[in-house]
Amino acid sequence: MTLDGGRAQVSLSSTSAAVVLFVLGMLACGVYLVGFHRGRTLGRAEGFQTVRRMGEDEIAQARRAAVDPRLTEGLTVPQRPPVPATGSGVPGEATGPADPVWPGPPSPGPASTSTIPAGAVSWVRGNNYVVVQSFKPGALDDAVTVQDYLARHDIGTQIVSKADGGFWVITTQGFNLDDAAQKPLADALQQRIRSVGAVFRSAGGRYDFQTCFLMKLKSDTW
Repeated sequence: MTLDGGRAQVSLSSTSAAVVLFVLGMLACGVYLVGFHRGRTLGRAEGFQTVRRMGEDEIAQARRAAVDPRLTEGLTVPQRPPVPATGSGVPGEATGPADPVWPGPPSPGPASTSTIPAGAVSWVRGNNYVVVQSFKPGALDDAVTVQDYLARHDIGTQIVSKADGGFWVITTQGFNLDDAAQKPLADALQQRIRSVGAVFRSAGGRYDFQTCFLMKLKSDTW
């Protein structure tokens, strides 16, 4: 550096001048980058705020807009009719929906209609009658079925209760086996019952009457 007439003159070499220009260029680039980054950050924040305000405005408009009834058709739940309240209306008395009334225990099913058919049978003490079939307790329906089937074949019978709770189906025609003429009649009836029983069993019945036998009545009734 030299003084020329009171002015300072700075002379730089080409290398020094290049360094100075490089430093000035770097400073200018730094200032530009700082300004660009700041402007970009501010612009992004402003953009977010703008988008947010637009979204809020659209939501508010949608809430204020009337709903098209076609969009909600079929989605509404029908209102149940109000349940009448109990109570007499006296102040202090609790009111509310009526309590369901317990219908009580279920009624029993219809009882079995099978009963021992009543009939005026003239039982004769000392006579022998054909016991067609013996039934266990609780098999009254089977006994009635057998009795009806035999009746269709003109064989009259009566259902008789046994001491153990079971039943017998016994013919109403008796035989005095002391009379030699009646013994073949008793045998013929037994054979006929066995033949009818074989048909009954082949048709799907549960019994075949093959074990039918003669039993003597020792009192006025069974």
